[in-house]
Amino acid sequence: MFEEVQKCLQTKQKLVLNDKRISLLSGFIYCGDCGSKMYANASARTHTYVCGRYGSYRDVVYTGVGMRKANRFVLGYIRERHMPEKRDYKALAERINAEAYERNKLIEARIQSLGAEMDKLKQRLENAKNAILDNTPLKDEILEDIPALRQQKSELQEKIERLKQQRSKIVSAEYLRKRDMRIIQGLEGNLEAKRKIVRLLIKRVLVYRSGYIEVVPGKGLGNIEESFTELVQK
Repeated sequence: MFEEVQKCLQTKQKLVLNDKRISLLSGFIYCGDCGSKMYANASARTHTYVCGRYGSYRDVVYTGVGMRKANRFVLGYIRERHMPEKRDYKALAERINAEAYERNKLIEARIQSLGAEMDKLKQRLENAKNAILDNTPLKDEILEDIPALRQQKSELQEKIERLKQQRSKIVSAEYLRKRDMRIIQGLEGNLEAKRKIVRLLIKRVLVYRSGYIEVVPGKGLGNIEESFTELVQK
């Protein structure tokens, strides 16, 4: 019995290692009917993504899809939306920049509001320092308040810095074209390169019992120039 158990464990371990090697969509693919994650089921006879709830509990109807079919569908989806010859980059840049302009206006307004709070806080700290130097009778109370004021100042500064980092950059049509070329180049690479593209562009993939596959895109590429540079170098 011990030997049989060891054989089963070794077989499962081999399957896990094999899954890591071939599973392009692991971590991104879900059952569209029950919402559970789907897991790679790689065997000598079949390579599929299977509903995790079905696999664990058998309390739902089986939902599965061939790995090759799902992988090709998702890669084709990405390729179709980033083929340079099919896109109007000038119009795309104008739309992206218009949206960026609106976002940046809101961010700048918030930064100015926090800046006004920061100025008031700095003034309070300056007044506290002057009162202590003047040896005010409330010196002890003021000294107790100063650490809290400094903490507020630090938190405000962190908020302002985070907002500054969220500013959207203005992009050119040429930048967008080159970005898409890097995406297509990544799709021609190895599994690691393809998985990186999927991580950057896809939020999740939903597979329904009927066989329908739905791709939920991510929030957008954002500032991922370094990611693509690293990907292409690899």
